[in-house]
Amino acid sequence: MPKLTARLLILFILPIMLLLAVRSVSLANEPPTASLLPVEPDVKVGQMISLYEGKYTLSQLEYDSNLVGVLADSAAVVYGDSEAVGVKLVVYSGETTVAVTTQTGNIAAGDFLVGSKTPGVAMKAIKAGNVIGQALESFSAPDRATTGTVRVLVNIHFYPGDPRLMSQSFFSQLGMSVLSLLDVSKLGALEQPSKAFKAVLAVLVVVLSLAFAFMNFGKTAQSGVEAAGRNPLAGRLITVSIILNVGLAILTCGLGLVLEYLLLVL
Repeated sequence: MPKLTARLLILFILPIMLLLAVRSVSLANEPPTASLLPVEPDVKVGQMISLYEGKYTLSQLEYDSNLVGVLADSAAVVYGDSEAVGVKLVVYSGETTVAVTTQTGNIAAGDFLVGSKTPGVAMKAIKAGNVIGQALESFSAPDRATTGTVRVLVNIHFYPGDPRLMSQSFFSQLGMSVLSLLDVSKLGALEQPSKAFKAVLAVLVVVLSLAFAFMNFGKTAQSGVEAAGRNPLAGRLITVSIILNVGLAILTCGLGLVLEYLLLVL
């Protein structure tokens, strides 16, 4: 049992510690980081960019899952070929100015922002979905069609929604998180090492939790069945032990999925 406890601690606590370390490094005083991308010429500074059918253009959808960043005129860290024709700075991480609208209500500092019906303009997130980042200042207007700009900490990820509203089930959120994990092409294209690390770590946690469950609890269950055949008088006790181990296996797999979900959305 002490060995089992130690293995469980290593399996679940170590990835959480790694995630918190990566997150604290990536979000603490993070300068704007950008890639030089071949953006469509009609895009203006502050507007959100999405990747549609191989073209970098204005975001067109509410809760757009194709977001790649925000067009900017400067960035602290820039990746890409500055001599390439038609490329522009697209900030995908760090603080920058973003065009916003009050379609879903006034924006307060700390609100998460998503794509809106207005091309390239963000609005406040009122349900789960893919976000461009978190507002650092407020913006309000009496007319819902009004647009403006706010400073935003850009951090594109899946936002599970306000936990007080519970508008979506955990499993639907988990499913969307897994789908976003499978779309790894953007991670490489935008050179986002922290997100790539979290994606790899999430996959590793799921694989290790499944392997751990089957190797430890599955083997114990098999031994219990063999022991019950040799000693029928202890059959009831052995059966309880098998059920307990199967339950622990299921619990381990469930914890692995929960941790995978947390790794992807935090």
